Amino acid sequence: MGVFDRSPLEETAWARATAMGMFTHAELAAQLASDASTIGPFVRGWETHGWVERVGEGVAHARFRVIAGPQPEPSTGGSRETNMWRAIRGLGGFTPVDIAAHADTGTVRVSVEDARAYIGVLFRHDYLRCIRKADPSKGREASYKLIRNTGPKAPVLKRIRAVIDPNTGEHHIREGKL
Repeated sequence: MGVFDRSPLEETAWARATAMGMFTHAELAAQLASDASTIGPFVRGWETHGWVERVGEGVAHARFRVIAGPQPEPSTGGSRETNMWRAIRGLGGFTPVDIAAHADTGTVRVSVEDARAYIGVLFRHDYLRCIRKADPSKGREASYKLIRNTGPKAPVLKRIRAVIDPNTGEHHIREGKL
């Protein structure tokens, strides 16, 4: 697990911010091929923790300087399940597309199909709640919310057709399809 216990995107953003030394929301977002509204909550959190300081005036064009904070750990890539679990824990509500986007590190590839399958397993074992049903006619995926956050280690589907949670030691075995 990384230094943040947050999404892989935030860990990547912090690594880029520390490498840049000084940045604006727009500059950091460009480094991540993202947008400033995605970066804003990260930077506000870092500022609250005293890891960055605002240099210059204005909200839209404020520059920030990295002054403290954790040093990014080298990425080992993790497993698909680890990356997806971290993304699920870090997002309030999410779709399989969101999870695939946040869990794919480039080193460890996570497709939308991988995310759908993992979400399906977690949903069937009462880790997730569906907060909005899919509407295929509108091209809208179902949205989910984590309701059973058991800790940082990812629940993993095993070949025995069960879900084992390494955080609690619980196992869930069901007849038929998981």
